[in-house]
Amino acid sequence: MMKKWLALLLAGIMTLSLAACGGTPSNEPSNSNPSAPADNNENNEPNADSEKKTYKIGYLTPDTSSGFYQEVLASLQAACTEAGHELVYDIVSDATEMRSAYDTLLLQNVDFILEGYSTREVAIPYVEEAVSSGIPIMTMCFDSGVEGAYAYGTSDQGMGIQFGETAKDIIENKWAGQIPDLIVLISAFSLIPSMDIRVTQTVDTLTEAYPEVANVEVVKVDYQGSYDTVYQQAVDTFTAHPDAQRVLMVGAADSLCSYVISAIEVSEMEDKCYLISSDYSENFQNYVQETLAAGQDRPWYGSLDLETSTYGYKVLDKIEQILAGTCSEVYTEHVPVMVTSDNYTELRGG
Repeated sequence: MMKKWLALLLAGIMTLSLAACGGTPSNEPSNSNPSAPADNNENNEPNADSEKKTYKIGYLTPDTSSGFYQEVLASLQAACTEAGHELVYDIVSDATEMRSAYDTLLLQNVDFILEGYSTREVAIPYVEEAVSSGIPIMTMCFDSGVEGAYAYGTSDQGMGIQFGETAKDIIENKWAGQIPDLIVLISAFSLIPSMDIRVTQTVDTLTEAYPEVANVEVVKVDYQGSYDTVYQQAVDTFTAHPDAQRVLMVGAADSLCSYVISAIEVSEMEDKCYLISSDYSENFQNYVQETLAAGQDRPWYGSLDLETSTYGYKVLDKIEQILAGTCSEVYTEHVPVMVTSDNYTELRGG
């Protein structure tokens, strides 16, 4: 029973961890990669009559039943089918399954491994193993920092910078240039500390533009395996700050935000809060459409869209470069788009 409970908890954590698959890129990526396959064309000349080479690509991913992982898998499958590549994948729900999933890909003689499991501590030993075995590998949820491995994805720090830029817009366009008097960061601080920078970078980015933000109180709402705790901590935060008039709220993932919105409404803080987050979930899209229909501002202002319908195509493009030996960019940043209630109609057509 305990094992089943832990598995369910981990599933919830994984939904957060790459509800918006992020990681922190290495500061100094190398320009060469020893795991890239050698060019087998002895004459080193292209053969115009030969067909494009196809590959078998192995993909390790968490639960694909909904959200980011489902959409990325669909776009990756479509991209591989169109390019003539074979995609095989295995679902990894916890650390104990990683060994068998990795070995299953090897038994299928894959030409490349795309590591989409988002727990760095679990994945890195397998990244190191692949590199030492000469198997090209790329992580999709973080930059492993392992020499010889590649990475593609949206960095948590990059997301934090975009949150900060959006917060600047809120200050200038919603609060007439006045900085917030309270900042609330919502994330899984205890369970996924590597994701902290996704929200803490927001404060750093704001402080660069408005030095006085350094004096603003910052409260952390911590998802601890239960969404109810997020709701209660948010309510408690409003209760403890009855005089707050401008509250900036930053959520690491949309999955947390419905509970935060409920707390805002129960606390009657709708006209004092703006919430920004990530994932561009169906919940957020519905909320923005309702906001536009109402013709008034509402708290949940924006969400980062990773544009998952094209994600797989971009990932495959880099994989093909790696396999062709032409990829010099070790880490590739996937830059999401911040969709807000102000630009939704322009960006999404209604």
